[in-house]
Amino acid sequence: MVKPFYISIHYFLLVFTLAPLPPIRGFAEEVDPQQAIWDQTQSLLQRREYSLAIQLLEDGLDDSELFRYTSRLQQDLDAVKRLQKLSESVDYAVRRLPKSTPLTVLSTDYRFDRPESEPAGTSLVLTNARGAEVTYPLSRLDSATWLQIVKPELESWPDKQFVTGIFLAFDRYPDTRVARAELNAAAETGQDITVWIKRLEDAEQVRKQNSRPGGIEPSAKDLLLGKWTVAVKGGPRLVWEFRRGGDGIALMKGRRQRATWEQESTGTFRFTGQRGQTAVINVAGDRIFGKFTNGVPFRGVRQAE
Repeated sequence: MVKPFYISIHYFLLVFTLAPLPPIRGFAEEVDPQQAIWDQTQSLLQRREYSLAIQLLEDGLDDSELFRYTSRLQQDLDAVKRLQKLSESVDYAVRRLPKSTPLTVLSTDYRFDRPESEPAGTSLVLTNARGAEVTYPLSRLDSATWLQIVKPELESWPDKQFVTGIFLAFDRYPDTRVARAELNAAAETGQDITVWIKRLEDAEQVRKQNSRPGGIEPSAKDLLLGKWTVAVKGGPRLVWEFRRGGDGIALMKGRRQRATWEQESTGTFRFTGQRGQTAVINVAGDRIFGKFTNGVPFRGVRQAE
């Protein structure tokens, strides 16, 4: 078992200093750093990794370089916390769902049989029209099914239109038409939705550009694979490579250092160099972020193939 890695930043710089690398997009050179944070947040929302999104935004609020974006970051954090509560409410509602409750999953009708707790989370055991059992992980149910399950509790929320609108706008199963209607309804109650409508439109445009027949959503492991240019706060820029099977490379001055990586939880990985140096990594689309075990934060962007 690798021992935790605690070193001073001075030693860290000595070990990991690299030859100069081209500037990284998404750091000081980025015109709008807050947009870079939102891009990462949106990627996490699409995977329903709300706790990671909360961590990302809280780290942004603690970053002095993002001080002028505090108001927007705080509003985003408050919204994501509501989505986290929605997710928790869905999980709670499933455990109280009566047997034989009708549920529609991806346009197919089922009867609810029972929930099952598994290491990866809650799953639903359903019965189809032929009487056969079908199992769905709760996290993989479509957005309409989530809302169907949580509807009784959601009805009592004063901001239900706002939460529902954001959820449907940026979920792995988005519904732009309903999301827009819900956000407009929220606006009638005094909620400022200007930024969210703009983000909804931007996300829809990106989906149209990236849509392709037979597309399959990549897993967090698939997203991590490849080479990344990494910037350490107050330190050097690094190059990390993640290969299938858990092998990796950390590029140093004119030489390579072997490394290994393993998945710690959904979307979170631990990257360990051959000398025991360890980083905890969160992956969000074409960006990664996290901290070394000595508390030093970093961010990275994917290198073009």
